[in-house]
Amino acid sequence: MHDFKALSPPDFEHLTRDLIGKDLALSFEGFCAGPDDGIDGRHAAAGKTTILQAKHYAGSSFSKLKSAMKQERPAIDRLAPDRYLLATSCPLTPANKAELAKIIGGKLQQLADILGPEDLNALLRKYPNIERSHVKLWLSSAMVLDRIVRSAHYDFAAFTREEMLEKVKIYAPNSSFERSFEKLEKHHILIISGPPGVGKTTLAEMLAYSYIGDNWELIPIRNLDDGFGALNDTKNRVYYFDDFLGQISLDPKTLATKDAELAKFIRKVRATRNARFILTTRAYIFEEARTLSEYLGDPSLNVSKYVLDVGVYTRKIKALILYNHLLARNTPQQFVDALILSGKLKSIIDHKNYNPRVIEWMTDVQRIQDIVPTQYAESFLHSLANPKKLWEKAFDKHIKPHCQHLLMALFFMPEHGADIDELRLAFDALHSVLCERHFLSSTPKDFNESIRILEGGFIALTNHKVSLINPSLRDYLSTYLNDLSLLLAIASTAKLAVWAKNLWKHAKYIKSNEEEQKQLAFALVSVAKKFRSFPVWKRSRQSHNGLESHDISSGERLGLLLEWWRVTESKTLAGVALAFAKSPVESFEAWNDVEEIVKIFDDLAEGDFDRFDGYSKLVTELEGILTSLLLEDLNGDQLGQLTRAVKSSHHHISAQAKIDLVKAIRHQVKQAGKISFDSESVSDLSDFEDALRDLAPRASIPKADLDYAIDILRERQQDIEERMTKTPAPSISRVRRKEPDDFSDNELSNLFNALLSRPEE
Repeated sequence: MHDFKALSPPDFEHLTRDLIGKDLALSFEGFCAGPDDGIDGRHAAAGKTTILQAKHYAGSSFSKLKSAMKQERPAIDRLAPDRYLLATSCPLTPANKAELAKIIGGKLQQLADILGPEDLNALLRKYPNIERSHVKLWLSSAMVLDRIVRSAHYDFAAFTREEMLEKVKIYAPNSSFERSFEKLEKHHILIISGPPGVGKTTLAEMLAYSYIGDNWELIPIRNLDDGFGALNDTKNRVYYFDDFLGQISLDPKTLATKDAELAKFIRKVRATRNARFILTTRAYIFEEARTLSEYLGDPSLNVSKYVLDVGVYTRKIKALILYNHLLARNTPQQFVDALILSGKLKSIIDHKNYNPRVIEWMTDVQRIQDIVPTQYAESFLHSLANPKKLWEKAFDKHIKPHCQHLLMALFFMPEHGADIDELRLAFDALHSVLCERHFLSSTPKDFNESIRILEGGFIALTNHKVSLINPSLRDYLSTYLNDLSLLLAIASTAKLAVWAKNLWKHAKYIKSNEEEQKQLAFALVSVAKKFRSFPVWKRSRQSHNGLESHDISSGERLGLLLEWWRVTESKTLAGVALAFAKSPVESFEAWNDVEEIVKIFDDLAEGDFDRFDGYSKLVTELEGILTSLLLEDLNGDQLGQLTRAVKSSHHHISAQAKIDLVKAIRHQVKQAGKISFDSESVSDLSDFEDALRDLAPRASIPKADLDYAIDILRERQQDIEERMTKTPAPSISRVRRKEPDDFSDNELSNLFNALLSRPEE
């Protein structure tokens, strides 16, 4: 049962035209919201005219609706339609309908031509495809909202039902949703690309929510290992990878280790009928990646056909984005009135820098509280002309140094957010150093006060987790922290390995030269020595007996230590790296460390460590790590990656290590039965088979043993395929609408003029 509160007046008019038109087999001509002479839909044929009026009064009293209809009576008489229809979101009793009938007069043929929420809901049950085609209505239904919020794999953020509903209200449906949906259903892959702030994540989320509403399972992934581990040919799953190439920078060396895996995962999803893969990326980073990557530029993969650029909006959609924000975010009425009456709406909508993120900022009650209503329109235009100045003024002028220090500390925490207790440790260390450096006073209350001041405007705090409120704030901080002397000053304050890694990554992003990177690596030596004391796991807040990730894995730490050594060739760092390889904080595990260990072996094969002090000892430790990983229970992708490490290590590992590797390979051949039992993916089993065929000659595996293992894998593949054929293919349909290219100044004015006297909600 819908109450229609998630819909704006234009949304409601659009819905009623579709719904009532379907029921009466009439095609209603639509009109823009605003002064409409009593017409929201008109059908004229054979000299007969039917007029539809929509009154969106959800949450308002019947007396307000009755008063509005009295004002409409002269227009009804003037239009003199052959049939008049009224649709409203205001709840109606039979007596209410009778009162409205008297007000409308003789052009109302029957009481049934007045449709209240109950009547509209009955029509939605009769025509469910119309509900699906109106995505805001569909997503705001109680059933779908609950399904999204309670999704076991829901990991965008811990949204409440109310927060989720606000996101739906603000969303302005447009043709990009239908085009995205069509690409996903056709290719199973969608790469949403565009400049910062144009709504890539919003579109991806709305698509994902829509699939959840259709009983698909959402699998948010932060790396491709998450995706490979979740492949399942027997379940309907949509995989979502936000900013898969990074939010700010692209590291070519990292890309070189990931692009092949990305191409491989894309091919797997494309071949699976019940899998969908949604990725978002900034356009300039994606174009750089396609230039650098042989896989993303491979014509046979043809990545371009999966890409949707959302950087361009029609004039009407830009207007609706602003309209929805003003309406749904409860922008103070005096600001709304001042904006509409200023005569500058056209300049805002048509501004060359129009960006939904600026719209979000300039309709936020907290962010405009220092603006005088009469200056609101000018401030709006100034923000569009200088979008980078938004955070600069807020950061430099509106918050105290200890708040700035907290945002700096948070910048180097994991991008998806930080545990508040871990952030406190990072803040205390950084704050102490910067206060001493700049002769600032500090108190034990600085952290709690900073959280209180920043929450809502700069940071989001949900379930003990703190995150930057907006990606544009990360962009600003990235520019602000373009200061090597500052990075050198705070490097030693790292309380997490991931913090040190992100600081190092940032230093490379700001194009520091070799000497500067060398200085920074030396500044991080004291942190490197603590890598064996920073735990990888911590006790979960959600489960008393469970664990959750606390810091980067042992493999990532070893890779980082070796990278710092390559920059400095420091004997101290060589010793730290060797000690860590021998005795890590947590043992190396295939599911967490394969990618990094394979990258280290690639570097080893290229001679990157030939000058390493203790080279032979390092090789021995790496050999042991590789062997231990090959003795684990592996999936097809993991075994395939380790096969690459075996190949690259062939020329420089010891005789004993080769013997150990033979034992490990034989173990994997024997594991065929277990991997086949655990896997639900045909492609994963195929990968495992390919890896066994590649490894078998290196361990002199008897042909009979290899054939037996492959037979087991193929039997399992056949079993999965048979079950897939018995399961109906997922069927999801949406109605695509063509957005009109033109949207006149008069229509623009009419749309916003309705907000000057909008009904109370």
